[in-house]
Amino acid sequence: LLNNAKGDIDCSEDPSQPACLLLLPLNGLSEPHWVSPSSHHQRLGRFSELFNKHSRVISRAHCEIWAELGHFYVMDVGSQSGTFVNGERLDEAGQISKPRRLHC
Repeated sequence: LLNNAKGDIDCSEDPSQPACLLLLPLNGLSEPHWVSPSSHHQRLGRFSELFNKHSRVISRAHCEIWAELGHFYVMDVGSQSGTFVNGERLDEAGQISKPRRLHC
């Protein structure tokens, strides 16, 4: 879920702009979106405005992203299809993963 075309985490390198991540649904049913995580956990899922509401691979509550002390974090919140970072699944289906720090 958090990949760019090269399979890397994609972060803004322009210091005048807030740092952001490219969310890329791997099934191609939703459009990629740039998001700027804050210190508040932002829950993403099928019914968030970012994704196709009719997707069968994006759970209603899929993952959370946030920023903390200058780093981005992601955590799967029990999705069935999984949250992937650079092609690696964070945890098994239906399991809440440990927070994963994203290296940009």
